[in-house]
Amino acid sequence: MADAALVGALIGAAAAIVGGAGTQILTHHLESKTRWRAPLLAKASALAAAARDVNTLAHLLTHASEQPSGTDLTVLESDLNSARRQVRGLVEEVRLLGFRDVQTAARVVQHHVFAVREVGAGRPDPHRDLYPDSSPYQRLDVALEGFARAVRRQLGVPEADEVFVEQRDDAGRTRFGAS
Repeated sequence: MADAALVGALIGAAAAIVGGAGTQILTHHLESKTRWRAPLLAKASALAAAARDVNTLAHLLTHASEQPSGTDLTVLESDLNSARRQVRGLVEEVRLLGFRDVQTAARVVQHHVFAVREVGAGRPDPHRDLYPDSSPYQRLDVALEGFARAVRRQLGVPEADEVFVEQRDDAGRTRFGAS
């Protein structure tokens, strides 16, 4: 009888140890997973905002003749270049936090930001041969949509692929929709 009690006590102790260790492992896994969510969300949001700034500033420069008199184009150009540098830095930060599809989507955004900046500065689209059927502005909108989907999937957002779409035509007019 004492042997049975001893065996029972040993089994109970082993179960408690295994159960406790399993709980600790699960807790550590969840903490590790959530630890990176806030920084990824912050960097991804900043990257998208900076890319949108590039888009807006490039449109303003492209349509400079429509701007109110007294608009300082050198300030717009400086702001455009600053926003592009910000995109480049944020892409590198997102690369440290994001899974491969987030990293790839961020690089695609950077690729199209460069083309938007070039066109905004009055130079030809450097990627027109690769994408003959769309403007850099349209390509950047599509890239931002893909980036949002990738980030939402990594963050575990329900219905991650349901992204609100904001696209501009070549004149800078915004149209909305869902994809």
